[in-house]
Amino acid sequence: APRIRAVILTGLDGPFHDWRKTSATLKEELEKDSRFEVRVVTETPAWLESPEVFQADVLVQHYVNWQTGGLSDAAKTNLLKYVNDGGGLAVLHFANGAFNPLTTGPAESDWPDYRRHFLQRAWVASTGSTHDNYGPFRAVPTALAHPITARYVSYRMARWLLAHE
Repeated sequence: APRIRAVILTGLDGPFHDWRKTSATLKEELEKDSRFEVRVVTETPAWLESPEVFQADVLVQHYVNWQTGGLSDAAKTNLLKYVNDGGGLAVLHFANGAFNPLTTGPAESDWPDYRRHFLQRAWVASTGSTHDNYGPFRAVPTALAHPITARYVSYRMARWLLAHE
């Protein structure tokens, strides 16, 4: 079967996280599954303007535009088209604060469609957003036949989770 082409979009993550270390760890973890072919892209957000976006199976957003500009119109169009055409997007941790002037400044970085289409919860400093509680948590897949879990979650991991309920 063809390998899953994952692209980790990184290069900036505010003053709180070491994106170089965490991106390397993400790549390493994904590549433990031999089905993945992982590329790390650090020239974001400009890379999203490229037609290369459409060659990826999944984009892993590990990027937040901390005190920098937002996306160009071409990058926004490509990202919306990519997801609407069925491309996968995983927004990790603080990336849920991207393209939001209340979190990352400046005002021209605002992209309301990003929050509306891609996020369940946006991190906004002025509203008292915080981390969820730290500590162990349990993730239980509820629809193993769903295309996302069928394609991106290893069968072995799903079986292990079910066996340890």
